[in-house]
Amino acid sequence: MLFPATFVTGIASISYFSMASGGGWVIAPDCRQLFVARYMDWLITTPLLLIDLGIVAGVSRWDIMALCLSDSELTLLGLTRSFLPMPAACFLHALRGRHCVRSSHARHTCSTQRAQQAATDGKPSRNCCVDGG
Repeated sequence: MLFPATFVTGIASISYFSMASGGGWVIAPDCRQLFVARYMDWLITTPLLLIDLGIVAGVSRWDIMALCLSDSELTLLGLTRSFLPMPAACFLHALRGRHCVRSSHARHTCSTQRAQQAATDGKPSRNCCVDGG
């Protein structure tokens, strides 16, 4: 069985090599250097790490998928925010914050449900409600 974390090192090394060699960046509208390679690295490697952690923790596939989609959404919102002028960037920053609060609440709800089930059944559930539903 291949663990997804084994690919993270290779992908990250390619990304950082591209940035170190002078590539992987664009000029943002506010005339600053924006390393797009870093966002592409995060878009690929953080879901791989979450998949690996989910497999080790025994979380259901649907919950791992929901968590990876949520993580990718946050990364893409951050990249989009970097290209927008200030008022729109503030709106996306607030949207990302709302998303983080919602995810934190979902994790808290999940851990509470698992603790209650473990207390009544004596056996914890491996299913979780990452998306808050």
